[in-house]
Amino acid sequence: MAKIFGKEMKKSEILRKVGDIEQLAHILSLELREGDASGVRALDVRNGSGLRFLVVADRGLDITTAEFCGIPLAIRFHPGEMRPNFHEDLPFAFVKSWAGGLVTTCGLTQVGDPGKDGIENLVQHGDFTHISAKNVQYEGKWEGDEYRLQIRGRITEGALFYPGIELRRKITTYMGSNKFIIEDEVENISYRAAPFMLIYHCNFGFPLLDETSEVIINSNSVIATDTTPAEDIGEWNRIIAPQKDYVNRVYYHDVKPDADGLCRIGIINNNIYENKKIKLTMKYKKEQMPILTQWKRMDMGEYAIGLQPGNCHSEGRIKEREVFKTLKHLEHGEIRNFSLEFEVELI
Repeated sequence: MAKIFGKEMKKSEILRKVGDIEQLAHILSLELREGDASGVRALDVRNGSGLRFLVVADRGLDITTAEFCGIPLAIRFHPGEMRPNFHEDLPFAFVKSWAGGLVTTCGLTQVGDPGKDGIENLVQHGDFTHISAKNVQYEGKWEGDEYRLQIRGRITEGALFYPGIELRRKITTYMGSNKFIIEDEVENISYRAAPFMLIYHCNFGFPLLDETSEVIINSNSVIATDTTPAEDIGEWNRIIAPQKDYVNRVYYHDVKPDADGLCRIGIINNNIYENKKIKLTMKYKKEQMPILTQWKRMDMGEYAIGLQPGNCHSEGRIKEREVFKTLKHLEHGEIRNFSLEFEVELI
């Protein structure tokens, strides 16, 4: 049954009280009109629990703005939801066109620092977020006494003389639920072996992120990158007030999964207001995403924590292959599956 503001209700009970189910939950198709977002396709998801998020079809079905009970969850930067019109040869197209947001997909053949691999120009965090989704479908549908909201689409990265990888995405939530799940199926649709790098760049900001917050990760081990001050290794979970000229901290976690093989990580604000807590938890399979990158930026105006599960590190394809020696590949027709669930609680 659907749980509407703490009350469990059957379909028949709900429909007696509303003329249109979109009074409680909807997926609304939008075309953004402001500035560089003009013409961008997006889907506004509101599920009746206080959970609301914006899925941007023209940026790989990634999620930008997100809130729970009116509380913003994600960071946001000035470019906003820009059209995906930056050429791949611009090394830092990613950061110059990045709205921030709850979930940004990095990949599919490159993640991290730009560089040159043979004749190929590798851009920061790959091409995925600059690709528009095709065959985008969405629906609200009753399944017994539960009302399902779902978005589907496919994103293809490839060109003549290059490998081709297709990601088929499904985003699902239910009316009254404080959860949603992203499920991706990735396939090499070309006849060339393809390097395969994938990170879900998940980013949290004020007011979820504040001095009353802490990062929650059960790690077997934590390793700081070369650019992270060595003395800060024990402070990875501590949130401080915004600082001027703060130096980025980046850590790699070997997350300890539960007995069911699932990693549970997140962030909690222990006093969001009036002694209430808000907790966001991410859940995923360790076998799918063995590496967790944590990005910590406590700078003024750029106040963020990034939790980024993936199948690779975040320092570029060349380093992944030559230093870490963990670069993955997809052969022709090979398929990999990934799922990432979010849950938000106001306690």
